[in-house]
Amino acid sequence: MKKHFKIIEEFQEETDGKQPLLIEDYIASIDDRRNKIRSLASIIVSVCGMLLSANFVILFFLIKATKQVVTEIGCYIAFIISLSLLLTLFFAIKSVYLESPMGVSTKGEKLLSQHAIFKMESSNLSKSFRLLMISIGIFIANMSIIVFTH
Repeated sequence: MKKHFKIIEEFQEETDGKQPLLIEDYIASIDDRRNKIRSLASIIVSVCGMLLSANFVILFFLIKATKQVVTEIGCYIAFIISLSLLLTLFFAIKSVYLESPMGVSTKGEKLLSQHAIFKMESSNLSKSFRLLMISIGIFIANMSIIVFTH
């Protein structure tokens, strides 16, 4: 940790620590964060695809199983998990969907438009991540119910 602070101190000594950030620096920072959002969204889409496939296998297994109360409850829970995962996919894809370009004429307007798009993308990704965690929790609970009752 001290090494990190030493590098920062050396940089500040070289530049006198008084160089202001330019608009290009802010835009580059926002673009870097948007790239990270896209990467995380692609991971969420992959995980959702695998969980959705596994959930459908479990659902078909439960439908073919004997008609017990637990099996019916497991089917309903599996269906709820499928809907939750589809909603997760929707928000993940919406977070990386590129907005139509807006007409900007200054660097300040470009910075504001990029920041607005970043906020929308991060909000959708946050919703997607929360839904994924809820879906995984319900999936594990449903698997536990099925395993311990059969």
